[in-house]
Amino acid sequence: MTFADKFVQTDFGRIHYIDEGAGEVILLTHSGGASLHEFDDVVEDLSKRARVIAWDVPGHGDSAPATQHYSFHDYARAAVGLLDALGIEKAHVAGCSLGGMLSITLAAHHAERLGRAVIIDAQLRRKEWWAENWTWIEDMFAETVQPWDKVAPRFRALDEKTFRQWNIDRQKAGTHAMIDVLWAAREYDLLDDLGAMKVPVMMMAGAVGPTMDSLDEFRSRVPGGRVEILEECGHFLMIDKPAEFQQVLLDFLEI
Repeated sequence: MTFADKFVQTDFGRIHYIDEGAGEVILLTHSGGASLHEFDDVVEDLSKRARVIAWDVPGHGDSAPATQHYSFHDYARAAVGLLDALGIEKAHVAGCSLGGMLSITLAAHHAERLGRAVIIDAQLRRKEWWAENWTWIEDMFAETVQPWDKVAPRFRALDEKTFRQWNIDRQKAGTHAMIDVLWAAREYDLLDDLGAMKVPVMMMAGAVGPTMDSLDEFRSRVPGGRVEILEECGHFLMIDKPAEFQQVLLDFLEI
């Protein structure tokens, strides 16, 4: 299904988004180097139960380029600015990977604008981990176009459409923007905010993804948080198992 592309002007430049369905709002945020197309497989069905807004964060997709370094607090302000521009008082938020980190920022600092927050396979790493793994991280994101055999292991069953979109999105963002958002993650006091979230939160993880070793951190800092593990899924649950992803998401959001 093709969704109508929309744009709105914010303090962070022009933001590209799609807006489908009616009812309670779910704001979907993609991972670093990707775009709103990361949620293509779930928007249509989710929009039968809710108003679904997926957006390109600044510097990604078809949103305005990032003209300076943005922190996660800046990205959170961009998300709130999008809601303001659309006249939305409250939304549920769900984000994958770096988008999941943004869900944490919003839940800790903009709780008055949220219903519930969902963290989709975001790695909850300490600053020391980022420093120790930085060379590997730069190598992974310095290459904008990646071959099939490098992308395929990241998905349960990679198809041509997903592979094509993967490389289009990485080229749109460019090396600098992709690494810069990772600098924002490296500098972010994520674990402090993890324990300061003020709305109901769910952590979703792929059983064969990179976030399984983050679950203990989540449980210790968010004792009332819900954890859902999707079997046979990697980092991108909404692509690996869209139907199961949607069911778990909607059940938690009580929509």
